[in-house]
Amino acid sequence: MADEEKKSRIRYNGQSLKLQYLPAIASFSWLVTLIGLLAGWASLKVPRYPSQNGTIPFVSDIGAQRLKPLFIIGCIITGVSFWFTIFLMHRNRHMFSTPIPVVNSEVTTPTVSVEAASPANTAAEGGQETETTTVAPTETETKIITKARKSVRGLNAASWVALIFTSIGLLSFIMLSGFDVYIYPRIHSLFLVIFGVPLFIGLAGSITLNAIQTAAYPEHKWLRKALWIKALAATILLFITVAFSARMATAERPYDYQFDQAAILEWFTTVAADIYMLTYWYDLRHILRMQQERSVEPVEES
Repeated sequence: MADEEKKSRIRYNGQSLKLQYLPAIASFSWLVTLIGLLAGWASLKVPRYPSQNGTIPFVSDIGAQRLKPLFIIGCIITGVSFWFTIFLMHRNRHMFSTPIPVVNSEVTTPTVSVEAASPANTAAEGGQETETTTVAPTETETKIITKARKSVRGLNAASWVALIFTSIGLLSFIMLSGFDVYIYPRIHSLFLVIFGVPLFIGLAGSITLNAIQTAAYPEHKWLRKALWIKALAATILLFITVAFSARMATAERPYDYQFDQAAILEWFTTVAADIYMLTYWYDLRHILRMQQERSVEPVEES
């Protein structure tokens, strides 16, 4: 084959770029679930369910009745998709990092060995003896090594916190959809607490992971933008959740308007959570592209 007709093929050893849409799948499935629950409730002429306290139902009130299958399926798809999103973030947490500095092809130690030939010590067989001297690393090298190791430890800790606690939260999220508030009110409330607390701890771990990456690798400008987007969405979600919890804790029967306020805040919380999940698409989009660019291998056709 002529040289001008030879073209290099591109082979990707990295993860598929299609994985970047996992956060979008989680966000879309949850949005469809919410719209389906509201539409179903409205189509039934806004009934007042047995588990409902005010005139406006909570998400779990609607999900405990005829639309329970939709609620369960929506929670499963959302939970599984978002878990894989966090797992990918965990797996690629060192994507931006460079190896810890190495001296003389050995792992950096407090001292650096330099071998200098000694002409006076030449062996009879023609060999040459060497004299080894030790030189302490410079202050700059020490700072670089220390910073690199701290970044790696920080990334690992934040990433594991995010993965473990988010896993607990999402498993509880799926479980509370099955143990509905009408038949299993106590179990549902228990899973609701187990879902909320670990999920916010995992959220804090994800934000910390982003912050460490942004500080350690400022050359990637998009990391700072991703951090601000995620931090803003998380802050809004946190404030609405706190407001909902406070209103729910102080609501008393038979004042329907207090429970109505709590219900409205809960619906806003679910929408804020939906937006927060979608922010991960921006991260994965850049991470997976970087991962594939690094794994491109030119292969010439024979």
